[in-house]
Amino acid sequence: MEEKIFQDKPRNKRRKKIIVRNNFYVFICYVFSQIATLIAKWLGFSTSSYFDIILILSFSLLSVIIFSAITLLKKEITKKFAYTIFFTQFCVWLLFYAFWVFFLGEIRSVAMYFAILGLIFMFAGYIRIYQALAISLATVVIQLIISYVAIKHYNQKGNFIFEAFIIMCYLPCTVFISYLSSQFRHQRDDLKLAKRMAEKVRDALWGEMELAKKIQTVLLPGEPTLPGYSISAFMEPAAEIGGDYYDVINAGERNWVLIGDVTGHGVPAGLVMMMVQTAVRVMVTNHPLISPANLLKRINRSIYASIRQLKEDKHMTIIALSFEPGNRIIYSGMHEDMLMFRSGSGSIEIIKPNGMWIGLKEEIGGMLVNTAMTMNPGDALLLYTDGLIDALDKSNTPFTKKKLIDLLKENGGRSADEIKKLIQDELVKYREIDDVTFLVIKKD
Repeated sequence: MEEKIFQDKPRNKRRKKIIVRNNFYVFICYVFSQIATLIAKWLGFSTSSYFDIILILSFSLLSVIIFSAITLLKKEITKKFAYTIFFTQFCVWLLFYAFWVFFLGEIRSVAMYFAILGLIFMFAGYIRIYQALAISLATVVIQLIISYVAIKHYNQKGNFIFEAFIIMCYLPCTVFISYLSSQFRHQRDDLKLAKRMAEKVRDALWGEMELAKKIQTVLLPGEPTLPGYSISAFMEPAAEIGGDYYDVINAGERNWVLIGDVTGHGVPAGLVMMMVQTAVRVMVTNHPLISPANLLKRINRSIYASIRQLKEDKHMTIIALSFEPGNRIIYSGMHEDMLMFRSGSGSIEIIKPNGMWIGLKEEIGGMLVNTAMTMNPGDALLLYTDGLIDALDKSNTPFTKKKLIDLLKENGGRSADEIKKLIQDELVKYREIDDVTFLVIKKD
């Protein structure tokens, strides 16, 4: 089967463009050369006739039209077609060149300079060094033959030895141009190869990032439920993989809500987040009556060791809340202040966690305490990460905790979903610079 240079439409179109453009470049060189011939005739340096000049220019234009039409009408540019069109064009241009050298008469050497111009156009990285050398040598041979015939057999003015010397001076120049063309082509090909490899790596990494994002999304609670409460959650990573964490776990008599934030964001933060989530679920499933302080103490030991193995300087703010029968909640950890809307008074209570981050020290048991609080019907608890209050508006003014308190105070009597929606609507006006997560828990 005939080898195909381009198998898709964009590359096929690009190949056609290169062939037509190179054809046009050579024609432009002939235009310049015929203008120079006209000037030489007006100055009395050449015996060329106007008819000869117009004839060569007309035939060169006609060849451009024919070759361009053949190329554009060709549906698929194959390697064989590309070589055939190149060789045919080469022969036609040499034929024109031969006639032009002859008709130049006394100033035949002028053709060499315009040949260099044409070659430079074609050497612009689109032909290989052996093709460039073939064109150069063919030009020299044609120039020598026509000059000899014109001087020796048609008695045109000139000294063949002198013209041969000028022609030989042209050859080193074209060889050097050929070398530069080859080097340029190699560099261009290397850059294209590096670009393709970079694109493959990027696509592979993007695929892995998408997979990691999907895994992280799957691990999050889909529609969290909390008996005796309504709960509504929102999470939006600043990068493809986020470092924010929240979970709602139903474990027998106790139900758990956890929220945390790994320092930074991206893949390392996301990896630590998923390790914490997995460890928490395993621990709560195996020890459903474990206290929040004891849970975080045990989780910290494994996470601390894992972070050291990853050689990452990471730690995580986290708070664990155990919802017990009735309206009693036990919590422990260190995270952003919790905001409680008290329906009885319409006031906001700021609850400051008193504990320790995980992943920073190997043992944190002595810094963790269990604290109790209660929620009455109609009360609303807001948990959030710092990405929410650090979001910036157009004037770089942060969202702030005060704004969050005002929103909760004004709308705390609404449902959990409504409160979440109101915060989201306000957040749209801001630019998020970190992962954003918040949970609204409403006591039924």
